[in-house]
Amino acid sequence: QNVLREQVVELTGLDRSIAARALAVASGDIAKATSSLLDGVQEQQEFERKAAVEAAAAAQVANAAQAALAAQTAQAAQAAQVAQKAQATQQAQAAKAAPKATKAAKSAVHQATAVTLLRDAER
Repeated sequence: QNVLREQVVELTGLDRSIAARALAVASGDIAKATSSLLDGVQEQQEFERKAAVEAAAAAQVANAAQAALAAQTAQAAQAAQVAQKAQATQQAQAAKAAPKATKAAKSAVHQATAVTLLRDAER
């Protein structure tokens, strides 16, 4: 402080007591500015911390949504496979039943023809 005061006296030509008071005021201003700067840095750090927490939460939500979508897609694909298998089974059963139904229809026609011939013969 003394060295600084002497330099102020030499540079400005001020009285030592005036230079000492000017230095005290300047020191107070520097302390206030430093305190204000530190407060600003702390506020910025808190803002960045909150932003990081919010970004992490948003990432978790996005990951959960993506996982849910993937699960739904897998379920839809599985349901489509089941439906295709069921349709194929029904088609196979219908294909198996068709010859039997045709044979039964032919048999019914033959029986009806035979019954008609017998009635005609009885008259």
